Amino acid sequence: MTSLRRARIKPADQVWSLKQVVNAHPVDIVKSKDGRVYVSFESGGKKSAEQYPANFHAQVSSEKDLADLLAIALTYPAVP
Repeated sequence: MTSLRRARIKPADQVWSLKQVVNAHPVDIVKSKDGRVYVSFESGGKKSAEQYPANFHAQVSSEKDLADLLAIALTYPAVP
């Protein structure tokens, strides 16, 4: 399944990208050249609150901004 991040940000517009698994859910994290960071959880295919896709994004201008975004976004989904 294509995440929001992949549909929106072309590789030429990315500074870096990372594909990771968090709480058994695939997640894409990408920083664009305009300073935005996107965190996109893919759909798990099941119809439960823990399996729906989720997208987080923020304009980051410092390492603290990035850490704050990741501290919030990577708590999704909650561990059952």
